[in-house]
Order: sequence, then structure tokens, then C-alpha cells
Amino acid sequence: MQNWHDNVLRLIAEIDRCIRAREGETLTLAHLARLLDCSQSQVSHTFATTRASVTGILCKSKLASPERI
Repeated sequence: MQNWHDNVLRLIAEIDRCIRAREGETLTLAHLARLLDCSQSQVSHTFATTRASVTGILCKSKLASPERI
């Protein structure tokens, strides 16, 4: 179970990194999956399982770097 949890956290960190690196671009689930070299289902399941959202990650990113607003 811990391994699964670690993998989910790693995937979320990668999603966050991809979103931050491509600020202003439209990111689709398919595009994120290609960037992360995993399936759309896996990315979608990660968001559903953790109740994370792209909007939430973007908001957290903006709050962490207010000079970028």
C-alpha cells in the first residue's frame, strides 16, 4: 500500500511540475498523460483518488509564487 501511495504522490508532483512549466498553455488530460508517459486513465484516477484538481494545483502554485500573478 505504501508503494502505491508513494507512486500517487510522485505522479501528483510531476503533474504539478508540468502545469507550472507550461503556465498559460491549455493542458488536456491526453497532453498531461503524454508528458508523464502514462495513460489518461492513470492521470484521471490520480486526481479522483486524491481529490486533487488542476485548478487547486494552479491556485497553490500562484499562492506560492505571488510575483508571477
